Amino acid sequence: VDSLNCTESNLKEAEENLSLKAEELRDANEKVEDLQIHLEKMQNYEAKAKELNDILDQKVLELSSANDELEEFKRIADERSNSKIDLEKELHSLKEQVNSRQALHDQMVGYEKELHNRISTLENDKTELTKLREQLEDQVKSQEEEIASIKQANEDEICRLKQDLDMKIRHEREKRIHIKNSKNNP
Repeated sequence: VDSLNCTESNLKEAEENLSLKAEELRDANEKVEDLQIHLEKMQNYEAKAKELNDILDQKVLELSSANDELEEFKRIADERSNSKIDLEKELHSLKEQVNSRQALHDQMVGYEKELHNRISTLENDKTELTKLREQLEDQVKSQEEEIASIKQANEDEICRLKQDLDMKIRHEREKRIHIKNSKNNP
């Protein structure tokens, strides 16, 4: 019985040990799976890093090529800088000509406006002077008619005065004659 108890106790202990070992094995398996997942991720990262390195190498080559082209452009630009300066001088000269022509054009427009204003003023003056002349002609005509009327009235007055004078002279003669005749015929 003791031996059976001992065996039973050993068996229980072995079972517990086995259970513990199985649990440790499961934990170890989970850790291995986690490590495998991490390993796969690291391999993916390494692949991406290699791909990025390849892209970086390509960009470095492109940049080097672009730098070569830039140097060539700089050389061409240096060669053309003199012609650029000449073109800028010519452009400046053309701009001055355009500005000068624009100034002349603006001046001509100003003269034209001034001339139109002057013509308009002269036309208004002419209209006013024409009206004034017509008024003066009407006044002259009216005054001529008045003068003619006064002349006629004066001539009529002169005629009347002459007639009156003639009548007075005749009357005086007749009076004298009558007085003379009265003296001669007492």
